[in-house]
Amino acid sequence: MTITIIGTHGIFGSSLITHFINKRPSITVISDTPPTSPTSINWQIGNLRDTPFLLRALDGTTDLVIHFSDPPYCRPTDFIPERDIISELITVAQHHKIRIHYMVPLYTKSIGIRGFQWWRLRLKEHAITQLRNSGLPVIFYHYSLPMELLEMMAQLKSGLVIPKCTQRGYYWIAIADIVNSLLHSITLPHEPNPIDYYLQGPERLIPITAAKRLAHYRPHISVTRIPYWPIQISALFSKRIHYIDRLIQAITLRDDPFLAEKTWTELGQPQITLAIFANTIHHDTP
Repeated sequence: MTITIIGTHGIFGSSLITHFINKRPSITVISDTPPTSPTSINWQIGNLRDTPFLLRALDGTTDLVIHFSDPPYCRPTDFIPERDIISELITVAQHHKIRIHYMVPLYTKSIGIRGFQWWRLRLKEHAITQLRNSGLPVIFYHYSLPMELLEMMAQLKSGLVIPKCTQRGYYWIAIADIVNSLLHSITLPHEPNPIDYYLQGPERLIPITAAKRLAHYRPHISVTRIPYWPIQISALFSKRIHYIDRLIQAITLRDDPFLAEKTWTELGQPQITLAIFANTIHHDTP
C-alpha cells in the first residue's frame, strides 16, 4: 500500500503528517507549499488546481488521506481546495483506483441546529456528498475535538481562554490516536460502499475541565474563563475573531454523544488520555 496525504496546513494537518511520518516514513505529501524544515519524505510541490500535476503526484497511490483546513482570513471568493479541486481529486482517484480517506470534524453536524449556517461547513457537506456519490471506496472519519487544539490555544499570549458558553462535553482525541485508526483502516480490504468511522477519545470532558487538566500537568499554562459577549462584539470588527466566533458556535451547538463503538471494535480503542497527552513531548513537524 502507498499512502499520500493532502492537507498540510493548520494545527491538525501539520500534526497529522508528523504522526504519519513517525509511523510510516514512506508516505507522500502533496502540497502547494514546501515543508517548513528539511525532510526525507516524498514531498510533491505543485499547483493543486493543475490536474496533470495531481495525476503525476498520485500515480502509484493506493490510499489518499484528505484533510483541508481554511485559514481564518479566507473568503468565499478565495481558492478553497475543499470546493475547488474535489471534483479533480475524484477524477484522478477513479483513474488510479485510489481509496479516499476523508477527515471531517464532528462539529460539521451543527448545520441547521437553531438555524445555524456557515459557508465553510456547507462546503464540507457538499464535498462529503460528492465523495459519497463518486462510486469510489471512501472512508469518512468524523473526529471529535483534537487535544492539539488546547495545546495551540495555550501557546497564545493570553494563555488558555475558555468562553463560559462552552459547557458541553467532548470526547477529546489525540491526533496520534487518529493516525493509529487511519493506519489500521488502510490495512482493511477496499469496500465498494462508503464507510463512516467516528473518532472519539477515552474521556468526555467540558472544555474548562480539559483546559485545567492540561494546565495541571503543564503548570506554565494559564487558564482563564471569560464571558462570551466580548467575543461576539469583537467579531463585528475582526475577521479572525469572527472566524473564532463561528467556530465556537459550531462546536457548542450540539452535544458530543458517544458514537465510536463500531470504530473501537474494528480499529481499536484510543489509548491517549489528556493526562498522557500533557506529559508527552511534542516535536515540530519535519
